[in-house]
Amino acid sequence: MRHSLEDPQQSSTPRKTTHVSNAIFIAHTSAEKQNEIYTNVQINGKSIKMQLDTGAEATLLNVKDWERLNKPKLSPTTINLRTATNAQIKVKWQFNCNFVLNGHHVSGHCHVTDTATLLGMDWIAQDSQLYKLLQQHSACRQTLETSLRASFPAVFEAGLERCTKARATLHLKENASPAFRKARPVAYAVLPKVAHEVKLLVDQGVYTATDYSDFAAPVVVVDKKDGTIRLCGDYSTGLNEALETHQNPLPTAEDIFTTLNGAKYFTQIDLAEAYLQIEVEEQCKKLLTINTHLGLFYPNRLPFGVKTAPAIFQQIIDTMISGLEGVTAYMDDLVICGIEEFGLRVKPAKCSFLQPEIKFLGFIISQHGRRPDPAKIAAIDQMPAPTDISQLLSFLGMVQFYGSFVKDLQNFRGSLETLTKKDIIFQWTKNCQSAFDNIKSVLKSKLLLTHYDPRLPIIVAADASNYGIGAVITHRFPDGSEKAIFHASRTLTAAQKGYSQIEKEAL
Repeated sequence: MRHSLEDPQQSSTPRKTTHVSNAIFIAHTSAEKQNEIYTNVQINGKSIKMQLDTGAEATLLNVKDWERLNKPKLSPTTINLRTATNAQIKVKWQFNCNFVLNGHHVSGHCHVTDTATLLGMDWIAQDSQLYKLLQQHSACRQTLETSLRASFPAVFEAGLERCTKARATLHLKENASPAFRKARPVAYAVLPKVAHEVKLLVDQGVYTATDYSDFAAPVVVVDKKDGTIRLCGDYSTGLNEALETHQNPLPTAEDIFTTLNGAKYFTQIDLAEAYLQIEVEEQCKKLLTINTHLGLFYPNRLPFGVKTAPAIFQQIIDTMISGLEGVTAYMDDLVICGIEEFGLRVKPAKCSFLQPEIKFLGFIISQHGRRPDPAKIAAIDQMPAPTDISQLLSFLGMVQFYGSFVKDLQNFRGSLETLTKKDIIFQWTKNCQSAFDNIKSVLKSKLLLTHYDPRLPIIVAADASNYGIGAVITHRFPDGSEKAIFHASRTLTAAQKGYSQIEKEAL
């Protein structure tokens, strides 16, 4: 972001003559936002979470964070901010404040904007130790990525590769009947895209044209963010029901978080095209045939939509990372591992190295534990009040995903779950709205679960209320403090609500 020292506010306040400075705000040009580092800074006595940006010369404060500081007195700003792409960022005002950074009590200017809250070099430079650590971390991350690219160039190459260690095999149930489905009509406007995608997949060797197959599935056209499409076979039309289940369970979130316990930095690897790097055994290919307006095509690579594909893919990945300490994977999203031996390739744009925290499975993971992804919480917070059962169930489902973070969640959900009962007329009352708002408020608060550590003592506590029962498992740390590992809760049935309090406690 370039700073030209001009006051964008039309103010009659006299301005001092100053010189021009230049800076780049990396956070506003990083599409993936994988290099973000956050810290809590005490500003005028209140803790504010700020993103560190060593490429920015000015410190920015979001309007909402300014309001949290009880709206300190503002003066007209003297800078004009632009991103690296020359897009202007509106700066409203500025104010002078006292802040505590890494134990150092200092003061400085802060600029109020509509952007994210950023800790710039004007503040960071006042703490030489923090500045040095940031520079060392950045250099170490860049060195690691450069070294990996030099040592394993094939892994980072563009294009589709194939796994050299395993192939996908499908097994039909005994007495399974062939399922041949006609091609579905495709909107005329989409036909050219479908034809282009089919040709591309054939040219890449992903699909092969055929004149005959006992099995055939219609296709589903999925729009991608870049304007292209993805062709997926709709195997729910017959094949999935005819296939035997592949017995390889996906890891649970708790399995993964336990593996990551104790880590301070994380490297996240994303495989390019995931399933399409896995070849299908020859005798299974025609089972996966798709039926398009251009004819029949069978895949040579494992396609999306097959019910056994996730388990097959996870088994291959589990085999690949077996024995590697501190390594875990969920499908094509791996946290630290080596993959060249298996002949796979990664998607560099979605890889990140030596990060103090990462987004994984809808959570933010760091050495301190895990917390909900702010983007997911924001989506819940923006949901309007439900107008029918379907919308209410959708809201409750999203909330339950983060139920492990919220103590006594059942007490907040009580009046809402009553509306989901059979023979209950849907009527949104003040109590429902209050519960709805309270749940959103709780989810927006600071929620953190510590990583489970088998070396630490654990404490289990349970409680009951008129609405439900809840429990929490916590760790007791050497300093005597306790931190939650997991919360669990559920509402009481109609019969259980009639229990005496001691019976509820026993339950």
